[in-house]
Amino acid sequence: EALPEDQKFAFTTILPTFIGGAPLTSAEFASGEVYGRAMSGGLSWAPDLYFDFVDVRDVATAHLAALENPKADGNRYLCTSDNYHVSEFISILAAEFNQYGYNLKTRQIPTWVLCLIAPFSRRVWEFLPEIGRRRIMSNDKIRADLGMEFRSPKETIVEMGYDIIAMGKAKEDKTEGVAQARRSTLEKIMAEKLQI
Repeated sequence: EALPEDQKFAFTTILPTFIGGAPLTSAEFASGEVYGRAMSGGLSWAPDLYFDFVDVRDVATAHLAALENPKADGNRYLCTSDNYHVSEFISILAAEFNQYGYNLKTRQIPTWVLCLIAPFSRRVWEFLPEIGRRRIMSNDKIRADLGMEFRSPKETIVEMGYDIIAMGKAKEDKTEGVAQARRSTLEKIMAEKLQI
């Protein structure tokens, strides 16, 4: 408010949830770490936890829509698509990639085990309050004001799986025959999926 009238500008906040989709960098990033662990079998035991997913392309679209639409001025928007349990997340990856030699599956870690681990693990301690809690977040406001339509998280999850493989962040099978078969099959699939 202290700015001269001709220098004032509107401020809009876009609040994305767990972002997935094609990365533009090979550097480490939070969602890439989760997908890398999942594609490497690192979530074979997982907590009773839910994620709210959104595609990075939808996040970009939301920012552009906010710039172009005066209705966005001064507003805060939750940018999210849908909510999945960790087991659903792994099941989607398994349905797509197990046919190529991956062995993705998950079982739920009992909450009492996490309670024992939490005092010795900062990561577990931080997410412990979210265990078993499904927060349904509404995207009604951003859809109504900015006309947003969101991709299905299933599409995002599968595409991100291919990206993680292409980036070399999915653990290779130690059996050379399986690894070679997987590479030759995925090379063909990825060329089509990622339009390389």
